[in-house]
Amino acid sequence: MASPSDHYPSAGVDELHPHTAMDVVVFGQRSEHIEFGPSEVTLRIRRGEPYLSRGLLTIDTEMVELHLEGKSTLVGDITLRGGFDALRDEQRRIYGKVIELEPGTGFPAENYFDVFVEIETSAGKFANRKPEHMVATIDRIPPDFSRTPYSSTTEINLYGDSVEGLEAAAPIGAIALVQHGVAV
Repeated sequence: MASPSDHYPSAGVDELHPHTAMDVVVFGQRSEHIEFGPSEVTLRIRRGEPYLSRGLLTIDTEMVELHLEGKSTLVGDITLRGGFDALRDEQRRIYGKVIELEPGTGFPAENYFDVFVEIETSAGKFANRKPEHMVATIDRIPPDFSRTPYSSTTEINLYGDSVEGLEAAAPIGAIALVQHGVAV
């Protein structure tokens, strides 16, 4: 049987700058499609050492920085942040895994993250209150987003103006779709 090091690199940090597209909805108003070019997007992902879990090669990951900057016709300038290095909040870390699909093959592999975000705009600060799942099937590390885009699996509800007390507030909008790696 192959060892984890036969298919996956040792622990490390990958910095990626994928094209990113998202559909944003402000409830009671309208929606818009926003695109962020590679120069406006930074993803830094920390990878642990590969190991076997239930017979499958696995890597624990953490997205330590998620940073997007762009413009919205709904709320003006927009800065989206996530990950511990950006937020400095233990409760809003972005964890994930890489898990091979077939034992001993390495790739293709499922790569997922459970994402927390905060968005700063001229209209206020917004955040999700529970992590939302982003997933891709990848064929290498670091992933090539042009070949294997990441997509959100659910709508990311956004709550307004401060992270504290989010449980009491109703969502004011949502990120209906996020894709890293594709020009739409």
